Amino acid sequence: MKKLLLSAAALAFCTVGFAQNNDSDVDQRGTLNTSGVLQVGGNNTSVVDQDGRNNAAGGDSNSALVVQLGNRNASDVSSQGDRNAAGVLQVGNRNGATIDQGVGYAEDNVASTIQTGNRNTASQKQRYDNNQAFINSNGNRNTAMQDQSSMSENAPGNFADIDQDGNRNMASQTQRGEANAAFITQDGNRNDATQTQTGDMNSATSTQTGNRNTSLESQDGDLNVSINTQLGDDNMTDHAQKGDSNFASTTQTGTFNDSSIDQDGTGNGAITAQLGTANDSDVEQDGTGNGSFVAQAGVGNISDVKQDGTTNGSLVLQLGVANNSDVDQVGTSNGSFVAQLGAANSSTVSQDGTGNGSAVLQAGALNNSTVSQVGGLNGSLVAQAGVANGSLVAQAGIGNGSTVAQTGFGNGSIVGQLGLGNGSSVTQTGALNGSLVGQAGGFNTSTVDQNGILNGSAVGQLGAGNTSNVDQDGFLNGQVTGQLGTGHNADTKQLGAGNGSITLQAGF
Repeated sequence: MKKLLLSAAALAFCTVGFAQNNDSDVDQRGTLNTSGVLQVGGNNTSVVDQDGRNNAAGGDSNSALVVQLGNRNASDVSSQGDRNAAGVLQVGNRNGATIDQGVGYAEDNVASTIQTGNRNTASQKQRYDNNQAFINSNGNRNTAMQDQSSMSENAPGNFADIDQDGNRNMASQTQRGEANAAFITQDGNRNDATQTQTGDMNSATSTQTGNRNTSLESQDGDLNVSINTQLGDDNMTDHAQKGDSNFASTTQTGTFNDSSIDQDGTGNGAITAQLGTANDSDVEQDGTGNGSFVAQAGVGNISDVKQDGTTNGSLVLQLGVANNSDVDQVGTSNGSFVAQLGAANSSTVSQDGTGNGSAVLQAGALNNSTVSQVGGLNGSLVAQAGVANGSLVAQAGIGNGSTVAQTGFGNGSIVGQLGLGNGSSVTQTGALNGSLVGQAGGFNTSTVDQNGILNGSAVGQLGAGNTSNVDQDGFLNGQVTGQLGTGHNADTKQLGAGNGSITLQAGF
């Protein structure tokens, strides 16, 4: 009875309408609820419903304020529970705003919508306690949607903020859990941003400046962070993270760039930066503590990074036109570095095992490098400068090392290593030189140095502790070295043109 008397005495609302055909409907139940509606223009509609019917103790101290200036604006505010606050300001024509907060005991939610322009649409839905949602839209035909639930009574709420300046932008935020935060800022036209977070203490931020940019951010777990920054037109970002403490960041400047980061596990981190036009980056990480950094500048560069395991690391740098890099890592603590400068260079790195390391450096055009490592602690360095040089390095075993350096045009090198502790070094300077090195066994060593044009070398080592040194300087020199057994040593040096050499060693 006391509650009913207080309800009757404390109920306060104010409705003011100017012009014709304005409609306001205010329905309040409970105690100390306040509502204010001001409509200036024609055919505006406002409905405020603050209700504690779902629980006898609910419906106290809710507040709502609606101000509409213009024509045919519509606002619908519903607050159920205690101490919920809602505010709507619409300036222009045919704007629509909906705020739906709480049921029963829902407490201390805050929602605010400000729309300036024409035909903008805003929707805010909040459940349970302590959520905060803010929408600020300036322009025409923008759409903003926020849906938040802290999932339990007295839980730390979620925070959502959307800021739109321009026309026909679309923004959507959905959060389930505790203490999640989502931010979308759009400045331009026809940008589209979607954020979905499930779990606790996740954070998503998307900033779009320009036109027709698209951003998708999805996080499922706890303590994940996603950051997207787009400056330009027609850029695309897709972040998907599942697990805990993952980090994803994409920065795009230019047009038609595309970045995708997909992470599943714990403590993975990926950063992608794109500058230019039509660059494409795809990062996929599964496991724990994997890290990827991709930087692309130019036109039409492509990078693909896949990591599966623990504490693998990849760094890709691309500057130029139509460079292509593919990195695939499986295992533990593998590391890859790829740097491409020029046009249409291609690099493929595949690592499976533990502690393998690869570095590929390409400058020029149409250079090609393939590195395959299986096992543990294998190391490969490939450096290419010039045009149309090709290198293939295949390592299987433990502790094998290979170095390939190519300068010039059309040089080709193949290195195959199987076993333990084998070492190979190939240096090619000039044009159309060719080198083949095959090592099987343990602790074999091969060095090939070619300077000139159309020199050819083939070295085969099977056994342990064999050593081969080849030095070719000139034109059309050719040599073959074969070693079978243990502890053999061969040195071949060719100077001039048309020299030929065959060295065969066998024994133990």
